Amino acid sequence: MVKQENEEKELNGVGGWLTFFIITIMIFSPLLSLYILFSDPTTITIYDYIEGFGTISVLILAGIFLIQKKPYAVLFAKIVLVGMFLTMLLYMFLGDFEFIGSPLYPIIWFWYLSVSKRVKITYGKLKEPDKGSFVWPKLSIIYAFIAPLYGLIFSIISLNKISKHRNLKGLWLSVGALIISILVFVAFFFVGALSTYAPEEIDLQCNDICYENPSATQYIALPTADPNLFNCVCMDENNEEVYSEELTLS
Repeated sequence: MVKQENEEKELNGVGGWLTFFIITIMIFSPLLSLYILFSDPTTITIYDYIEGFGTISVLILAGIFLIQKKPYAVLFAKIVLVGMFLTMLLYMFLGDFEFIGSPLYPIIWFWYLSVSKRVKITYGKLKEPDKGSFVWPKLSIIYAFIAPLYGLIFSIISLNKISKHRNLKGLWLSVGALIISILVFVAFFFVGALSTYAPEEIDLQCNDICYENPSATQYIALPTADPNLFNCVCMDENNEEVYSEELTLS
């Protein structure tokens, strides 16, 4: 009994591998996200910037909640890891392997948060409120606008908790966040698609230009602030720019 109490006292709090995880998710992962975000400005859209900074804020919040020993910290961190894993799978499906990172990162740390004695001792006895206001509706409405994937997940968790504890507040906020998350996700998808749209005339010119470049394996014709001006970007198999040229719509 005394041995168990000493072990719990020693493991209670942030330390060991938990500290390392917090450092990676608060510092290394956001820095990597920033690098990806600004690595190739020619192909970045407004949607990418909004979603990128939204994702970075989620990563930093996960570390802050764990440090502050919030009762929802572990669940929040696991959601972030699931979001990272789903994003990696999406990029793999689209064939973009340049900066997706290793899917092992979210898998390993999700497993760690699930089996760690330190995590269980430090956060296991912390309980979220079963009445009044709580954090999930607020998180869901905020991220519904800037990172709709997380807004969707947060709103589902919020509605699930409200269904189990009817004295919790935030039902309509959570429902609104669920709807907004879906609408914003669809809107961002179409904005992203339109932001890379180029007329057939420009597309053909860009194709011819990049075809003549032996290093180019793909191309993209991007609109500019001038509706008649487009930026033709030729890229190699690693998605690195090898040539660019401005094209004018006749």
